[in-house]
Amino acid sequence: MIDSCSDSIDIPACNLHKNECKPFVCECNEILLKNIYICLIKTQTNKSMKAEIFGKTDCIHCEKAKMLCSQKDIEFIYQELGKDFEMQFILEKFPGARTFPQITVDGKHVGGFDDLEVFLANQD
Repeated sequence: MIDSCSDSIDIPACNLHKNECKPFVCECNEILLKNIYICLIKTQTNKSMKAEIFGKTDCIHCEKAKMLCSQKDIEFIYQELGKDFEMQFILEKFPGARTFPQITVDGKHVGGFDDLEVFLANQD
């Protein structure tokens, strides 16, 4: 029986976040609840993010951006060049953009796929 905070147990990794949440906590309810709370806040934060991905066919980075949003449980809309928008739209909306995809999160221009990775890493 664990009776003090100095006796720790491993808690299995969070199933929701695919091993992103790895709490090592004691049986103390305060610490356990704190870790659960942090996990819930993380889920709510990602679910409240909304991304818009402007991509094109046969674009590996566009596919990676969609997969990353899905993995991070971020709601997103995918817009495809020639189907949902024309090149002129990108040139006007994102001056200086030279690659696909171009991504916004909550209405703010983030950039391409690499920029999205950095942006999301800074959210944790």
